[in-house]
Amino acid sequence: MEHFIRRMRPEDYDGVNILMTILHEVHATNRPDLFKPALAPYDLEEFSGLLEDSSRIAYVAEMSGKIAGLCMASIHYPAENPITYQIPYAYITDLCVLPSCQKQGIGKMLFTHMEDFVKSLGIRQISLKVWAFNSSALSFYEDMGFSPRSYIMEKDL
Repeated sequence: MEHFIRRMRPEDYDGVNILMTILHEVHATNRPDLFKPALAPYDLEEFSGLLEDSSRIAYVAEMSGKIAGLCMASIHYPAENPITYQIPYAYITDLCVLPSCQKQGIGKMLFTHMEDFVKSLGIRQISLKVWAFNSSALSFYEDMGFSPRSYIMEKDL
């Protein structure tokens, strides 16, 4: 099947919400202590705001006229201070592919497209958070060249 990557548009709202709902359900199922059940992670106003935010980058993978995947990131320019350098970076907030479209290279294409765009901005670092329960995402990101920078640990009391 033919698929291509393009910038997210306002008319993608329904397809994006399907993907974001799938992604949210993974989190809510595995960490119900943190994530509430949600009917739609984005309302139309939030979605519009995301598209208008110049610090956000959002791509979709379109396959046979439907949204098959998405990749969203935010660009950060932290201030330098006495103990750290100013290192601009892109932060992947979401990457999701419809279950029926997985294992077809769509996630890799989305990520590569995002990576190329970020490089074109002169940014040389991409970071993200992946939940410990999500072994398939962890494996995917390792395949894309990511390695751990730090660990967030928790203890219930």
